[in-house]
Amino acid sequence: AATDPEGLEQVIADGKRMLELGVDADLRGMPRQTARDLVDRWTELGRRYPEAAKRWKSLQPDRRGLRVGAQNYMGYSDGEVLWNFQLMSLDRETLDADLLRSEKQGMHPPGCGSVRALATHELGHVVEDMVAERLGKRQWNALKRALVGCRVSGYTQRRPDESFAVAFAAVHHSDAEKLSSGARRARDMVEGVLQRLGM
Repeated sequence: AATDPEGLEQVIADGKRMLELGVDADLRGMPRQTARDLVDRWTELGRRYPEAAKRWKSLQPDRRGLRVGAQNYMGYSDGEVLWNFQLMSLDRETLDADLLRSEKQGMHPPGCGSVRALATHELGHVVEDMVAERLGKRQWNALKRALVGCRVSGYTQRRPDESFAVAFAAVHHSDAEKLSSGARRARDMVEGVLQRLGM
């Protein structure tokens, strides 16, 4: 974690960069390169999906992993992203190896085992809320069922409610040829609905 004064200053500065997006962020305890990469990615995505960035309210540590879950890096609920202090404060080499191992085990689509993809996944939940509103209940439920049926990854088989966010990350990080047929279908569905809705 960022225990040196320069590292802590950088993490605090990155938290202030999140405020520019309108997000109240506390990144203290996160290694500076991890914080920087997350904030850089969220800033990029905030430019591409400005309405989503406006809906996102908070990024805070879950110091005991009680709300996020001990095995999850981050969790999203109603405009708030919580980060698992134990996992996200790992040194960067360990975190990268853990994310990549998870991808290789099929928990995430190819290309989605990175800190940048993790950032994309979490913003994907905010975009998901917007898509649900714009489609209306009937169309949204049909899309959700179709995405769950794709069996996007090992993670979505355990947590079907994650299907949109995982497919959203695949839109941004996966090479379509490397995806399973189900993950490719889900990726195409999410990409298609985003285009149709002008997002």
